[in-house]
Order: sequence, then C-alpha cells, then structure tokens
Amino acid sequence: DEIVRMAEERDIYLIPVLNNHGKISTFCDQEWHRNPFNRRNGGFLDNCEDFYSSPRAKQAFKRYARYLIARWGYSPNILSWKLFSEINLTGNSTNCYRQPAAREWHKEMGDFMWRHDPNRHMVTTHWSSDYRVINDGIADLQELDYLTTDAYGGSNQHVFQLIEGTAAYGEQKRKPVVITEYGGSPFGDSVGDLTKQLHLGLWKGYFAKMAISPMLWWFAFVEEQD
Repeated sequence: DEIVRMAEERDIYLIPVLNNHGKISTFCDQEWHRNPFNRRNGGFLDNCEDFYSSPRAKQAFKRYARYLIARWGYSPNILSWKLFSEINLTGNSTNCYRQPAAREWHKEMGDFMWRHDPNRHMVTTHWSSDYRVINDGIADLQELDYLTTDAYGGSNQHVFQLIEGTAAYGEQKRKPVVITEYGGSPFGDSVGDLTKQLHLGLWKGYFAKMAISPMLWWFAFVEEQD
C-alpha cells in the first residue's frame, strides 16, 4: 500500500511481478523444493511443470490474481501486471516455457486479468537474457499487450547491439518490447562500464523509439555513484 501511495505521489509507474521463476524451477534459483504446492510439502503437485496445466494450481493462481486486482487495481500508477519474470528459467529445463502448457497458461491468465480488472491495466510477461530467447508461442498471444526481456552483454558494444536488436524485434512483432533489466553481464561490470551503459540505455532507447527506456538492473549503483 505504501509503495503504491509513494508511486502516485511521485508520478512513478509500477509493473508488479506476480510470479518469479524460482518458485517452479528445479534448475535455476531453485525454490520448488520449498513451494507449498509441492506434494513433499503437503501440496498437490508432483512436478513443478504441472503448475502450468493443473486445474487446481490455475484456480489458486486466479484467486491470488483476483486479490491483487481488488487491492491495487484501483491505481492508475499500476502500469501493467507481469504474469512471470524469467519464464525461460521455469520448469525442469530450458525447454519448459516452449511447451504448449506454458503458452495456454499465459493465454488463460492474460484473459483472466483482462476480464477481472475493471481498469484494464496492461498485461505482460518476461524472458531473461535477451530478446533472442523469446518464443513466438507466448509472444504472439493477443492477451499480452507488450513483452519484457533483458539485455545483458559482455561489452558496451554488445549491450548497444542488444538494445538495437530488441527494438527491431518489437517492430517485427508489431508489439512493444521493453528491456526491464540490463547492465554489463548478469554478474556485474565495472563502474566505468555501468556509467556508460546507463547513458547508453537512455540514449539508444529514445532514438530506437522504444516504448519505455531500458531499465538498468544495478539500481543501487545510481544512488551510490550519485
């Protein structure tokens, strides 16, 4: 409640993330072993990938989403609902998000958000790494208003190319693609490079006509370096 209030006061727009990848992943930032849906924890799912297909899991998510809409959907400072962060890191392998069940889940939940949100906030989902891992099965869904991804590279030039490529991909898809994480590699970079890339993202994002300027992941760096 306080975060939404502060956003409204400061004219900041929020993209709440409804699911993180680790909660249903066994290979990256694994949290499935402590997920209450896991049968070993008294839940009802034997396999983390069943999250996408189980009617009971879908119903549980809809109740959760309905609560979020009812509590914070009043605010115009909710830019959109993000169904997942890093969907390509969910499941038991990097192939999970390309399966029909993941596509159908996004289609059903995107439609649910639209039908139950009286203020019709946009709906999106997110892929890690960069735009090249985005799969058409999910990206082309009309239930997703825009797409979000990363732009992590090994050099300033590579980051430049990824931002340029992301913008071109959005043109191809005729749908905005927003970079919600970038800056060096996922493991960090030097102060000099991050300073250059912060400027690069703002500059290139504007001239590439992206819907939203790329967002530097190392947000604490901005304050620490003044």
